[in-house]
Amino acid sequence: MKMFKYYIKQFWKVKTIRHWDFHDKVKFFSITNVLMLTLAISFNKSNVLNIFLTVFFLTSISYFIYLIGKQLLLRIGDFSSKPAYFKNKKFLINEMNQMSSNEFEELLSHLFKQQGYQVKRIPKSEEIGADLLLKKEHDVIVVQAKRRSIAIGDVAVNELLLAAENYNANKKWIITNRYYTSNAILQAHLKSVTLLNRDDLLQMLKAYKTPKRKRKQKFAKEN
Repeated sequence: MKMFKYYIKQFWKVKTIRHWDFHDKVKFFSITNVLMLTLAISFNKSNVLNIFLTVFFLTSISYFIYLIGKQLLLRIGDFSSKPAYFKNKKFLINEMNQMSSNEFEELLSHLFKQQGYQVKRIPKSEEIGADLLLKKEHDVIVVQAKRRSIAIGDVAVNELLLAAENYNANKKWIITNRYYTSNAILQAHLKSVTLLNRDDLLQMLKAYKTPKRKRKQKFAKEN
């Protein structure tokens, strides 16, 4: 039922299909082909309908191939345009594991600033379960940065809940260079805390772009 509700909702937006993301296009045309196949089976004696459905099916398959090819080309282009160290996942993980807590917080500050957040690093003297305070539009987010050598437990979640009350935050995030225990995941789910692990952090690093001014300065120094 949910699948067909999704289909009807997307059908009304068909005029803007070129603005849909890859997954929406794949879902929409997959459901459409299922419906067309159902019609073909129900009215298998209608030659005109069968010809139309065959043409539609072949067109959809061609469009799928085009979409997949386009996605692959975009990923290859994105990969080749990144500096060498972004291509080496192991290098990034090792770098993060060797950072101090202050360096880790500094890294996160840069990443969040580029995402459009106002970032305030909470002084150590004022820390009560949070390291960064982010603001964007109506959101106030407390962030706990956990640069650790082991998985993060549910204690971190409880600490962050206290910080959220002190800063009147409406969102609560924990971000780490590791992963979380099952207890931490369960507690975070119950308390509406967002957990960002090593994989999420690597995606943020991949999306990070060095400011153009700094790139120009670096190029000038090299020459």
